Amino acid sequence: MTILPTTMQQTYKSRIVYDTDVLRQKCEDAEPDDVDDIVQLLSEELKHHFDGIGLSAPQIGINKKIAIVNVFRPLVIVNPFYIKKAGKMFLEEGCLSFPNEFVQVQRYKNIIIDNRIAIQGLGHRQKFGFPINGCCVEEIELECAAVQHEIDHLFGILFYDRKVK
Repeated sequence: MTILPTTMQQTYKSRIVYDTDVLRQKCEDAEPDDVDDIVQLLSEELKHHFDGIGLSAPQIGINKKIAIVNVFRPLVIVNPFYIKKAGKMFLEEGCLSFPNEFVQVQRYKNIIIDNRIAIQGLGHRQKFGFPINGCCVEEIELECAAVQHEIDHLFGILFYDRKVK
């Protein structure tokens, strides 16, 4: 084992929020000036969680509608709303805010969302759960579920709320 000089040692302190009351709050719309800094914080945090495929701003204590997902491609989600939801799928989900806890949930198999940046009013529609060249069905479904999971966080909804009874 090599011991690095103190100046080269990096200490890491997780920003993940484990407080259910904080996570249950509905987030405020993000402003254009919020996006880059928050996405950077989310990306840095997610790098430290090898089992994570997505993270939302409220999970690091920021009450803004911004999330990231990275299953087979990096995605940034800002001020989203659903245009279309179709089909059903069932899967076991976990959450970085609830380590080692897994719940069987129901999600939509196909979704279309719109990402809206406040003020500019610019929208960008994205489809999830639809065939993509070079991707297997499992990856496509996992990405679709992860996007829904992170959007839920932005509206104060936890994966326990989607539990199949």
